[in-house]
Amino acid sequence: MRKKSLIPLLALAVSLGVHAGWNVVAPLEANDGKWALYMDDADVQKDGQRVRVSTLYDLPPTARLNVKDREVHSIRDRIELDCGKATYTSVGSTYIDGPMGKGDVVLALGPTAEEEIDTNGALAAIAKKACSAR
Repeated sequence: MRKKSLIPLLALAVSLGVHAGWNVVAPLEANDGKWALYMDDADVQKDGQRVRVSTLYDLPPTARLNVKDREVHSIRDRIELDCGKATYTSVGSTYIDGPMGKGDVVLALGPTAEEEIDTNGALAAIAKKACSAR
């Protein structure tokens, strides 16, 4: 009987878009606010030295962006890392009007050029975790 009582809760969680894969990788300080950088551990795709992973920046009220006359609360980014060369590229980014990647897309950007990963930056923490996965 207990299992049946969990079904409505699970259905509600799915309908609300609850995503259990986001884990904080790095707290960030900017504009007098605390950002959080998350990585989706369940979405790491490895192919040799190349790794693709989804990241999420959750912005505090003091650091929110205004894009197209709308407030952006979070940024989801799909990145590809070259673990051997310590470089990365963004495959695509979406700027979202709600926290934690929920809400409407305000702006979508395509791929970016390959860049070196700053050894002291937040992406270094992403690379360390993603490149050592699986």
